[in-house]
Parts: sequence; structure tokens; C-alpha cells
Amino acid sequence: MKKKKVLSKSYVRYQNYKLATSYEEFLALSISGKPQGQSTKKARSIAQADFRHDYDRGYIIFPGNESCLPGHIYDSRQLAKDFGLPNQSDLLVDTAKVYNAVEEALIEGEDFDSDLFEKALLHAYTVDDSILYLDNRKTLMAYAEKVSRNYLMQDPVTKKFHETPKSIKIASTGEDKDIWIPSMERELGAMKRKEVWDEVSELPIGTIPLPCMFIYKIKSDMLGFISEYKSRLVCCGNLAKEGVHYQSDELSSSVFTYDSLRTLVSIATANNWALQQLDISNAYLNADLKETVYLRHPLKKTTPDGKPIFLALKKSLYGLPQSGYNWAQQLHRHLKSGGFKQSTADTCMFRLKTTRGKIDPDCPRKDRNIVEEMHVGSYVDDLCYSGSSDFIMKWFMKFISDKFDVKKSETGPLEWILGGRVTRDISKGTTSIDQSVAIEKLAKKLGLHHSNPTKTPMSATPLLIPNRSERPPSEDFNYLSVIGSLLHIVNYTRPDCAFAVGSLARFSSNYDNSHIKAVKRVVSYLYHTRDHAITYYKECDAMPNEPIAWEAGSHPLDWKRNPTERLKIFTDSSFGDDVLTKRSTSGEIIFLNGGPISWFSRLQKLVALSTAESEIYAAIDGVKIIAHLKILLNELGARDMSPVTTYQDNQACIQMGSQLRNHKNARHYVTRLSYLQQQVVNGTIKFKEIGTKDQISDIMTKPLPDEAFVKLSRTLVRKLSDLYPDQRRTNNTT
Repeated sequence: MKKKKVLSKSYVRYQNYKLATSYEEFLALSISGKPQGQSTKKARSIAQADFRHDYDRGYIIFPGNESCLPGHIYDSRQLAKDFGLPNQSDLLVDTAKVYNAVEEALIEGEDFDSDLFEKALLHAYTVDDSILYLDNRKTLMAYAEKVSRNYLMQDPVTKKFHETPKSIKIASTGEDKDIWIPSMERELGAMKRKEVWDEVSELPIGTIPLPCMFIYKIKSDMLGFISEYKSRLVCCGNLAKEGVHYQSDELSSSVFTYDSLRTLVSIATANNWALQQLDISNAYLNADLKETVYLRHPLKKTTPDGKPIFLALKKSLYGLPQSGYNWAQQLHRHLKSGGFKQSTADTCMFRLKTTRGKIDPDCPRKDRNIVEEMHVGSYVDDLCYSGSSDFIMKWFMKFISDKFDVKKSETGPLEWILGGRVTRDISKGTTSIDQSVAIEKLAKKLGLHHSNPTKTPMSATPLLIPNRSERPPSEDFNYLSVIGSLLHIVNYTRPDCAFAVGSLARFSSNYDNSHIKAVKRVVSYLYHTRDHAITYYKECDAMPNEPIAWEAGSHPLDWKRNPTERLKIFTDSSFGDDVLTKRSTSGEIIFLNGGPISWFSRLQKLVALSTAESEIYAAIDGVKIIAHLKILLNELGARDMSPVTTYQDNQACIQMGSQLRNHKNARHYVTRLSYLQQQVVNGTIKFKEIGTKDQISDIMTKPLPDEAFVKLSRTLVRKLSDLYPDQRRTNNTT
């Protein structure tokens, strides 16, 4: 077997995806590591070519996710014959035997120069390529969310843990067959009721039907217990051809961001509006299909004379590339027909402001001129919405139910969404979101639920440069998987750990035992503070009053004197703290109604030559986000377009950013500085100086001493028992 040439382009790409455990993960890691300037389409094409090449030769294999026997998912021999492809599964048995030998040869082969490899790995461009997926928020969150959901699989009655079956054979014959067979029957019954397809026995000449298969998912409730065993019939859309089965401009389907979700919750809290959710059943099946697509029958049905029966699709089926787009368009059209206005800042956010008489002509005459308002956010088939009264909330539920089938079991007050638990006290005017269930599951998975508590998630000592020879990492610790789970947690509800996790994620492709210990410390800290949550307040007085000394003499989040101060942004930066590249770390936190709605802690893409330059880079990154959020808040009717106060502790950054003129020391980043100056002049932001000890975003840029960390973290997350002492909280402790 020919070895890859060290430091060749294919070898560098191989370092990004060699630890992938599935084809899905392989694509995510490979595409996210694309060079700057390369299109995603080109990166995907290269990734698919790499997969075919490396898979054939045994460079990559997915233990635990595939069988070494042919036809393990569907009849691979027949599939290969239909599409004129070699049957790779016949080669897997022999390839699997030499897999370990290949890995050993790549590490200890005679032609391998370990010194040259170490030098290349520490080189800035190589390191950048290996962590570029951190800069792609969609890729990062998709991977993090996927990993984190692997821990929620316990039956509430039997207390038994159930594994998701990987094939229809396992589902039909395994020990859980009495669960999964009825689940598959319910899915087919729903297809029949919605008239998803017509059964035909003849195909147009030259037509090759696409295969379809069942995939399975165990859904969990707000306590982490199993709530539903879901079987989904999907089309193998990876075999669909552009221009035949779908069009290239019908592939994008957006969902609302975490920032938009937190914004919606914060606005509802400030307005004292009700917050509810609903789940639309078999959402994709409601959208019509433009193209004619034929499938093989999932149960291999035949006519009385033995001819195979095929399915001519009429509706968008799960798995087809265009199904998400078709469903999103169908849902958005229906919302617009009801008078909702779609946001330009987030196309999955909608606002309706009208009178009762317009939406319900049958309401009493005296009530027809009462103004009602509501906000709606969509995440595929999950809708989160808030409204000014019970009248409009009930109207919206009927408005959706008349068009789509709604799951009654997952409809009602907002308590659990996207893996986060929502707690609310309307009388006090507070709403909190936490992920105690996911944190507890992760800690137990790693055996850290009996660990000693720590005051901070990270030691103040800088992370070490990886040295695997002196500090060899444990082979049974899945570093990338744990980092993925942590990223999901810190990007959703735990901004206090954003810097720690972001720093450790930079070593995803090259780490040693010291980094594993640091990751375990973060998990341990999260476990012992798992009851901490981001919280939003109706009024300033609802915020806990603590004896903490602030340099300014008042709490930096106070908005009593100026209502526009409900929205404010803090930006900060370290200087040259990265041990590998000497780049700085930008930190940003945006608060709305006393709670964070957006934050980041990320490595700057350029090396800053001064503290002022690094602070300006951080301010620019923050301005980009606040400019977007200002538009969203204005379209939701929550705020006007007045400047947002931006708290900054660097005087040089404030002076250079506030003056519309050139600075000779900024010639090498004059374009970036000009953008910041224009945003100040245009009224997007206005700078306000704040003391270094009061700079909340300092927690996003560096590891802090215990006292400073505790002080700043209390502005980000609050202990639920302090906020809701009268509410008994139940956690899954099995």
C-alpha cells in the first residue's frame, strides 16, 4: 500500500479528517478546513474525491459505524450495479485487517521525518487549517449539537438505556423490536394519510429509482429521559442528481440562530408576554414536490404477478436535498398569509402587529380595536412564539393547526427547546435557560460526577505547547467528541466557560495529556455549577442585589436611568496570548434586559502589533454583530435605531475609533479602522469607557484569578436556586 507523501496537499487535508468516525463527520471536518477563498462547493468536491481515494486504500475507516460485510445498510451490490460503481463493501474485510498497520506505518515508517512533521504541525498555516471549523459557526454548532445528543437515552419507566438501531434489520429483530416496529408502522401510516406518493409498477425509460431506508432517533424530554422512539423514512438523497432530482438553488433552508432565540425570550420577559412552543408533525411531508422522483419501495412490495412496486413522490420526503427548502417556503408562506412580517436580519423570525378584529371577525365588537402583537421563531418544525395576550396565542395555535398537524404532547408553555431547559417566574419577571441535563450526562459519561469542585473552569497558567512524547494522551479519551459537547453548551447557555473551551478547541488535531486534564477540569466545573443559567429580567429591580464593588459605583448592567441601556455591548481583547501563533483573543458580550443574548471568544485572524490594534479588531467583530441585532430588534418592535453603548477599557481604541481621521500607526489596518469609525459616525454604536476591573468581557479573553472570575461570571449566569427558591427542581440523577 502506497503511503501518503508527507506535507503534500492531500496529506495536510488528511490530518483534518483522519479521526472522523462517520462519513457525516468526515465531510464536516474536511469542508470546514478549506483554504481561505475556496468555495464550499469546491471544498465538497475535493472532500468527496478524497473520500473515494482514501476509503479504497484503507486510509480511513469508521469502526463502530459500519460493517465489514457487504450490504450492511441496504443491498450495496445491487446499488453499485445500478449506478455503475465498484462495490466497496467487498473490499472492506481485507482493508480492515490492515488498518492498524497503515496507521502504524504513517507514524513510524522509515520514510517519515518526525522532526519535519512536528515543525509543519506547529506552523501557523497548518494549525489554522486544522481549526478553521471553529470560525464557521454553522458547522461548529451542527457538530457540537450532534455530539451532545448522544447522552440522552434512558427510559423513564424501566431506567434502562436504549441504543438507537443502525439498520432496519436490527430494529425489526433486536431486543427493542416491540418498540421500533410500531414506530415504523406509524411513520408509513402518516405517509399514506398525507398522500406522499403514488404506487406504480412501470418507470419511464432510463429512470433509476432512488433507494430509501428507515433511520431511527430516540428523543428526550427536559429531564433527559426518553420521550419518543422516532422512525423516519428517508430517501437516499446523496445519490440524487442535480438538474434531475433537484435544482441547485433549492438547497438552502435556514433556522433561527441561538442569538435570535435568546432575543425572543428576552423580549418576552421584558414585555411580560407568554412564551409557548409547538412541534409540527411530519413537517416535510406538507410541502409539494416540483420534480418527479421515483423510489424503491422500503418494504420491497410487488404486484400479484411479481413485478416490483415503485413510489412516485408527490410530497417532499426526508432525505431529498430540496425537502428542507420546500418546507421552509411552505411554512413562511403560511405565516405571511396571516399578516406576519418576515425579518430581514433573520428570515426565520416573524412579527405580527394587528387588531383583534382583523384576525378574528367574530370577536366582540367592543374588542375589535384592541391591538395585539406577537413574535414567532422557526427551527425546522419547532416553533417558539410569544404574544401580548391569551387571545392572540390561542388564535395562532388555531392558525397553525388548521394548516398542519401539531403534536399535542410537545405543545404548550416553553419549557424545553434545543436541549435547553426554560424556567420562568412571571410574577418576578425573570426567565432562565440552563443545560443541567446535558452537563450532567457529559460528566457521568466521563466519570467526573464525583470530582472535586473548582472555582474556575481553567487554570491561570497558560496552556502548554503539545508534546505527545513527554505527555502522551490517553487513547480511550475522545477529545474531539468532548470538545464538541462543550461547544454546544458554552455557545447556548454558558458564556462563562467560552474562553476555556475555545482555547482547548484549538488543540483538537494535536493535544497531549495536559490538554485532556484541562478539558476534564472544564467538565468538572460545569458539573458543579450545572444549576447556573443565563437569565433575563423585566426590570432592573429583579436582578439579584449582591455586595460587589464596581469601580463605576453602580452595576454595569443597570438601565434605570436610560431605557435604551437595556441593550449594551462589552468588547475586550488579550494581546498575543496564543502559544502557537501569538495572535490575540477577541471577546464580546451583548446584553439585553440584564442577560447575555450573544457572545464569542475567538482567536483573531491577524497578528496584532499593539494592544490598541487588538482591541480595535475585537471592537470591529462586536460591531458586526450588534449592527445585525439592532436591525432584528427594530423589526421586532423592541428598540429604535439609536446608538448602542459599547463599553471599552482601552483609551487608544476609543480615541482612534471615534475620530474620523487617519492614524499613521494604523496604516497596516486602515480599512478595518475606517469601518469602525464609520459605524460610530453612522450611529451604530457609541463608545463608553469602563474600568478594567468592571470590563465584563475580560472573562472571554483570558483565564482570570478566582476572585475576578467569580465577580464577572455572576453577571453572565445565575444560580437557579437563588432566583427560584420556591420552585422544586428535578434532575436526572440515575
